[in-house]
Amino acid sequence: MDLSTNIFPIANLADLSSQYRVYRVRGLRQDQPDFFKNREVLVRRLSYALQSPVAAIDIGGEPHLAVQASGRQPPSSYVLVRTPVHLDAVGDLRNLDYTLRSADNDLICLRFINFMLQAPLWAKNSLWQFSSGKPFYSKTAAESLGNLLRYEGFAVRAMVTADGGIGFCVDVRSSFIARDSLPITLNRNDFRRFRGRNCLYRMGHDWYSVKLTALSDMNVSEFLVPLDAQGTVPLLKYIQNKSRKPMPPELANLNPHGAVVHYRTNRDEDRAAPAALCHLIFDTESHEVQRHFRATILAPGERRRRILGYATEHLRELSFGGATLRLAEQPFGVAQRIFAVPDLEFGRSQKLSVAGTRGARQVGLDNLGRRRFEMLTARDVGFYVNRRLDRQYLLLPQSVADSWGRQFVDDIKRTVNELYPEGAYEPIVVTYDDRVDRTFVEQGKAILEAARANCTQAGYALVMIHSIGRRSRDHDRLAAMVVREFRKLRPEIRAAVSHSDMGQDSYAMVTTASGDPVSRSQGALRAVRRISAERRPFEDSVDERALALCVGNAAQRRPSGRHRRQESHHWIHRSERQRQSNSHDLRYVTAKGKTLARADSGVSGRYRAR
Repeated sequence: MDLSTNIFPIANLADLSSQYRVYRVRGLRQDQPDFFKNREVLVRRLSYALQSPVAAIDIGGEPHLAVQASGRQPPSSYVLVRTPVHLDAVGDLRNLDYTLRSADNDLICLRFINFMLQAPLWAKNSLWQFSSGKPFYSKTAAESLGNLLRYEGFAVRAMVTADGGIGFCVDVRSSFIARDSLPITLNRNDFRRFRGRNCLYRMGHDWYSVKLTALSDMNVSEFLVPLDAQGTVPLLKYIQNKSRKPMPPELANLNPHGAVVHYRTNRDEDRAAPAALCHLIFDTESHEVQRHFRATILAPGERRRRILGYATEHLRELSFGGATLRLAEQPFGVAQRIFAVPDLEFGRSQKLSVAGTRGARQVGLDNLGRRRFEMLTARDVGFYVNRRLDRQYLLLPQSVADSWGRQFVDDIKRTVNELYPEGAYEPIVVTYDDRVDRTFVEQGKAILEAARANCTQAGYALVMIHSIGRRSRDHDRLAAMVVREFRKLRPEIRAAVSHSDMGQDSYAMVTTASGDPVSRSQGALRAVRRISAERRPFEDSVDERALALCVGNAAQRRPSGRHRRQESHHWIHRSERQRQSNSHDLRYVTAKGKTLARADSGVSGRYRAR
């Protein structure tokens, strides 16, 4: 029996044809520190400037570009980050065979198809898109959620199929947009809370995302923009002139005294928009959306039904140049394969089996994870490997070491040794000066200086860092740098990262009965799982599974009597939710501080299935 995917094969791939030119990129070398960043910037900027697909390929170890021949061609030189480059045409026009499979040809085919896919879908008046390459959404909201509107749509990308063809991978997407626009009138103080926010700009029938940069001191009737041969005209007239007719009501009735906001285009050009046409975009991790996020999680059957609906309604019979693309009616299928779960062997030759192996402890597949954890922590079983841990370092910010760091070190040592007593976990504690500027560069320098001075032998390190002003889902540059640069130390150190935010939330300063200030865990540290020696962290990102911190208070109940009075200021300063309920007994937290699962009061060190 075949399993259905969400990839729809292109049935007439041989009918598609394109021509392209190849350009050698001189001045861009792989040994340059910004090579990959500059290559991506070059491809993106040229694609926007030429309004044609551009693909980066490697020929003879040197970077080249494949540019569609039917559009404009790139300039002979271009300036990137600290790197001026020259683009030299190589050879004659080349024909692109969409049925030929090779690494470079696949890159060009997929890039060209994904680019050409944009125009026919963007032309559909019923759809809108944040920006090129992003999902398409219906202009009719799927659901009204108070001050939010949930829009539903689909993401589509070309990909090579297992049988050597190319198909469209389609999936359902949702987006949350503010029901109301920005205020019609804004002053400088009002705009501060909107600066840097992403908005959906509903410019007539064209909707797209913009990032707000500034507020104009002119309104829509005063702000002038160029309009073809008419010279400069007010922004209000420009938008109404450019919009397809009939105009949407919010544009036709636009207040002539409304505020004007600024944003920058993908070509880094300054543009202006009426504030009354801009609606805030909310990330799925924002607190406004989190209570509604469950609406985006679909049952498999319903998800498949909607995928088939989007493919049928929007992706069949698309025109690409002179050819009409035909999509298969049913998605690509793959043969069903059964994965047999192997037996797991623990300490003292104890085994756990879901296959009924004689002499092993038997377990059902649905209870495998729980039983595995129980056997790992059981005194009469334990880990298969029972040797001492390799050299361990624990790098802490000086500000943490001076406050709750000592208690944290004691807790982490005790917890690791409870989990793996054979390891004799006794980390070498190293502090770094975090009182420098809270920037990626300065904090990174301080961490590396401390590591080079104190981590002089090979081993493993847990490095605690501060969150440096990054927004939700942004790439953590400091964490990535730590993981990457520690691997370059000689001798090599393999690092995992934790954030100080976790400790700040877990410890509080309390006063003992004798009047001495001490740091005490608001939720006793129950377990710390460090990354195994065999698992390699990603070179340019943080492995969130490197450190799972189980923070809870199953073993520490609220004090009573005299001790409760001595610690009264601690309880007073806890959040209202914590005062009302003491149920966050076991909380599984990643290195990035994201809650993975919780267990209710009284669970005391056991997992509970979600």
